[in-house]
Formats: sequence, structure tokens, C-alpha cells
Amino acid sequence: MGQLSLKILYCFTSSQNEPFLSLQNAGANATWRLLLSPEDRSVAVYANAFGSFNSLYKASLIFERLRWGRFGSYFTLVLRIIMKPFSRRLPNWKEVNGDLFVNIPEGLTFLGFKMLSSMDYAVKKQYDWLVITNLSSYPVCYEIREFLARLDPNQDIYAGKRLPSDVNSGISGSFVILSSATSKKILANKQFWDHSSLDDIALMKLTKKLAIQPIFVPSITLDFTENVRELASQLKKGTLHYKCGPVLKNGIRQDYLLMQMLSHVLRS
Repeated sequence: MGQLSLKILYCFTSSQNEPFLSLQNAGANATWRLLLSPEDRSVAVYANAFGSFNSLYKASLIFERLRWGRFGSYFTLVLRIIMKPFSRRLPNWKEVNGDLFVNIPEGLTFLGFKMLSSMDYAVKKQYDWLVITNLSSYPVCYEIREFLARLDPNQDIYAGKRLPSDVNSGISGSFVILSSATSKKILANKQFWDHSSLDDIALMKLTKKLAIQPIFVPSITLDFTENVRELASQLKKGTLHYKCGPVLKNGIRQDYLLMQMLSHVLRS
């Protein structure tokens, strides 16, 4: 396949309280959208309303707090049972000025619905590839296109940044690449999605069930620095993704500042 024929959707599973993949808060004069090639598209996935999930919302918040406690495994099991009836359907979504609003509340319990809705959008709009990332990540679009140009979107491909734990041999939610074939297969089996797990763990479980092996791609987690030269020394050619930790300094998220510097270095 030639590079020009690729149709890639970059999807940022964001929060309503976050700026949509913009470096403007850091004083940058460009947004991520301007860094994409004409055939690439990017959308943010926002929670919009409670809809049919309203009755679950308060309960899910309670379970999210309890699941990390001493008896968390029991609460997770209960949450899995509660969420089971919802697993066969997807929330409605709508486009507003290039953003994708999903009819679900915010919260960790509903991240899986965001991810599945992203796949649904990509499949219906006939994208070859879906790249899922977050606001603390910098996807290097030209490197991603070069990497994907060698692959066939009609094959089952599940790639991205490796989860930090060796126990979970899956892909981190900060950077996931799915072929159109994989998105279709996951949607066809969405009733097996474990909504009691975080979205990337649930995706790992389902791909294992479907016998889709992960492909780990070059990704670097950057240490925060205010020195451009020091930052440049951490960059490597062929890296598809940089993870910028959302460190707080004087109440300001440093990942935005780091991405501003990263954008400048990569484009210079």
C-alpha cells in the first residue's frame, strides 16, 4: 500500500474539562490538528450526558473508590455483573465541529464505552486505521504513517505502547493502534468486553480471547525538562509515540509545556 492511500483516525479519549489536544495553554501557536497530514483526521471523544447510563453513574463512582481497597476484587466482580446487561449496546454519539460526543458520563467505568465508540466511528467512516491516545501523549504522525504503510489494515493488527507491567502483555491505553479488521472483530464481540476493567486491560483481554497478538512499537516516556537540548537528547528516530507525564508544578500541568517543546524540536 502507498502512504497516500492510508486513511488514519487519531482519537483522543478526553474529558470535558480538558482542552482538546491543544498546546494553547502552554503558549504554543499550533494544535495537534495542524500537525496531521490532509488525509489524517483527529477527534476528541467526550462524555456528553448520562442517557441510559444515568442509573449506573452514582453506583459506578462508589465502586471505583471501593475497588482499590482491601476487598476490591469482590467489588470488581459485582461491578462486572452490574455492567453485563449494558455490554451488548453502544452509547449514541454525535459530531460537533470535529469532536465526538458520546452519550455516557465521565469516569473510569465508562472508558471502555468511549474506546468502543471510537472503533464504531472509525468503522462507519471507513478508516483504515484507528490510533487511540490521550492528552499526555505526542503521536509522531509521519512516523506512524511510515510504519502503517508497510501493514495491511485488512489484517488483524493490535499494536502500540507496551503496558508497563510484565504480567499484562498488552498495549497501554496511552497509545493503541487498531486496524479496521481488528476494530470490526472487537465490535462483533463487544458483549465479551469486561467493563469492570480499565479500557486498555479490557482490550487486552478481548484480543487474547480473539487470538490477536500484540505488536509493541517504539515509544518513549519523557522525563520533564525545561532544557531543549536535554529534551532533544532523549528523542530517537523511528519513535512513534512519546508519553509526557502530567507532572504538576505550581499547579500547572507540565505535560503541555513538554509537548510544546517536543513539537518545536521535532519540527525544527
